[in-house]
Amino acid sequence: MRHFVYKLLLFILIVYIIVFGINFIIGKCNNAPLYFALQYDEVINKKVKANCIVIGTSHGTHAIRPSYLNSDKYKFYNFSLSGAGPGFYIKWYDNIFKPNYPNPEYCIFAVDWFMFDGNWLWRRYEQDALYFPSATFYKNLFQLKSYDTRTLLQNRYPFFIHKGISDLKFAFRGEKGDKDFFTSDYDNGYVPWFAANKVGVIDPPQDIIVDRTLVNDFIFMIKSFQSNGTKILFVNTPEYGLSIEEYYFKPTIWVIDSIAKQYKIPFLNYNTEKRSNINNEAGNFIDWGHMSSEGSKKFSKVLSTDIKEIMQ
Repeated sequence: MRHFVYKLLLFILIVYIIVFGINFIIGKCNNAPLYFALQYDEVINKKVKANCIVIGTSHGTHAIRPSYLNSDKYKFYNFSLSGAGPGFYIKWYDNIFKPNYPNPEYCIFAVDWFMFDGNWLWRRYEQDALYFPSATFYKNLFQLKSYDTRTLLQNRYPFFIHKGISDLKFAFRGEKGDKDFFTSDYDNGYVPWFAANKVGVIDPPQDIIVDRTLVNDFIFMIKSFQSNGTKILFVNTPEYGLSIEEYYFKPTIWVIDSIAKQYKIPFLNYNTEKRSNINNEAGNFIDWGHMSSEGSKKFSKVLSTDIKEIMQ
């Protein structure tokens, strides 16, 4: 009996070592965009310690270069994340940002006309569990009514995240990151996207809904920032292929404009009243909504000038 127990323990130990080894390798070498980890690392370790931040979707990630906005008084960091909407940022702010990072003086919220459609904005807070501090992860794990425990666990360990055959091949080749995102040009949260140009191929989404729950989440976020002394600016980054008239018929834009007036927030819309030749040049975009590297430079210069008039 004792001999059997020893064999069983040895077998369990060997399995553990194999799983741990695979988990370690996959954690180091996978196709997840590297900038996700860099953005979370800034919150936790405060290397830049910015006093101004940017949040929003991938439109903000690939359009706003913090180095172009920096001044002697203000230092920016772009925490915009692909597919992240108001529901994501409520949990991110309460659990990740607020407990770890200095309270910013300004927050640029990169708003979109699809930001209240939960089907379009796919990112969920629990999906980023891999990047959470251990204390935050375990705290969330036992808050069963507030967080999706299963999703937290599935996204905490690389072994469960990158479990496909293609992922394993990627790992054992020793490759890191998604090659479409050039982190060599990483700029405090901004990262250029060099996917094949899709302007005119991918059309803007249709039949976007306005989910009142997400509107309320958005308002809650605004109140949270303002109650902590952070001033907010709304920025709708340039897009390609939509006429100025189309934006005036988008319900989300009406809602954002109404909220901006109610909470006295400057709203810089670069698709309507702040529209320029940037919107008309296909080379400034990867697709209808994501700016190219050159486009982001042109836009960030314009944005830098515009916000200086507000951030006195």
